[in-house]
Amino acid sequence: MTPRRLTPALLTLLAATLGLTAPAHAADDEGRLITRNTDGAWFLQQPEGTPGKGCVARFTAATKDQSQLALLGPTATSSTAALLMHGPRIATPRSARDVSLELQQDGLPAATLRGALMAASGPRGGGFLMVPVGDLTQTMASMRAKEEGMQVRVDGVDVFRLSYDGLDKAREAMRDCLAGKPFTGGKSLAEATAEVRPVGNSTI
Repeated sequence: MTPRRLTPALLTLLAATLGLTAPAHAADDEGRLITRNTDGAWFLQQPEGTPGKGCVARFTAATKDQSQLALLGPTATSSTAALLMHGPRIATPRSARDVSLELQQDGLPAATLRGALMAASGPRGGGFLMVPVGDLTQTMASMRAKEEGMQVRVDGVDVFRLSYDGLDKAREAMRDCLAGKPFTGGKSLAEATAEVRPVGNSTI
């Protein structure tokens, strides 16, 4: 991913995107199960009426803090795609703030990216860190299907850590969603979490 400067206008778009992908009250609006494993579960959110727009693939960790990673596709009102991280150690500023972050992955050199700490949204707890990407399909292709202990630091402080598996299946579902193909399989979040309690029900 190439670092991208976050202008005030882009930060506004990102905040709007975050609002559009905030959880709805209905369980089906929170996504359908793509795949699950011991690390957690991937869900796909695919809004009706806007084929190829508003696609979100979200991973919720099967850990107590239920950290999350989401792949956000362009929406009907914004062409910006992004990666969104949610976790208890991420700060929550009053308004979106441009930051430099360091991404550390097992076996790879550390990468410096531009991102934004997002303002608190609702009573969920924890904060949101968003990284805009120019080409989501290319970014997904560069990501490994499985990560162990992926870590993000902001201002020298560890703010996010996540292990995940199954990105290959999530990537395929997102590609289809971005192409306007409906995702009909998978259980709802409520159905899936009733069977796998550790996955939880918090959402991005």
